[in-house]
Amino acid sequence: GVYCSDAAGRIVFMNAPAARLLGYDAAKLSGADAHSTFHHHTADGAPYAACDCPIHQTLTDGRSRRVDSETFFRKDGTSIPVEYSAAPLYGASGEVAGCVVCFHDITDRRRTEEERRALLAREREAGRYYRALFESAPGCFLVLTPGDFRIAAVSDAYLAATGTTRERLQDRVLFDAFLDNPSEADADGARNLRASLERVMACGRVEAMGVQRYPIPRPESQGGGFEERYWSPVNSPVFGPDGTLA
Repeated sequence: GVYCSDAAGRIVFMNAPAARLLGYDAAKLSGADAHSTFHHHTADGAPYAACDCPIHQTLTDGRSRRVDSETFFRKDGTSIPVEYSAAPLYGASGEVAGCVVCFHDITDRRRTEEERRALLAREREAGRYYRALFESAPGCFLVLTPGDFRIAAVSDAYLAATGTTRERLQDRVLFDAFLDNPSEADADGARNLRASLERVMACGRVEAMGVQRYPIPRPESQGGGFEERYWSPVNSPVFGPDGTLA
């Protein structure tokens, strides 16, 4: 909708869409103060002083303004969330003689935004729930990013089995976190595991490896070095909603 006011903020013109949105007869609004007629309170019901209104400020300083979210009120007292632009109109001597205001009802947009925020909140809550479920699962699990095999998530059981912490593993490349023992020239644990993960990525199928000797670093607090370990890894692809490896 569009309306024009004089320098005092009195309505001199209002088009039919604007009048329809506000529930008024446009002809009967001629000469009415726009701010006190439909812009008199904020969305939370607090009085809205004209001096704080961007439209009034445009009438005062002659600067155009655009407002993304304010509230107009219909004749029946119900509110409408609106976005609007206010541009000055100048008289023959260059003075501000009024302004033209173009506004849009953003009820649908705001409802969509609120639904989107609610959906994101539900997704965040679900994410926290499923992460807690995964971390507490009674099994040694790692989630790796495809390609670089960076650790995205790790179960508590895996941390206990490897004697490490989530902070030390999170976002590290698996083969940087668990190196082969450099004193063993023929160590092949990392090489065998990497080859299996690459096959899983290429083929998109689960691969169960045979028993693998893969010693793990022992914390310095426990004397350092490497601790003898044997594992039976099962490497499984995880696909996203679009069917690609996630």
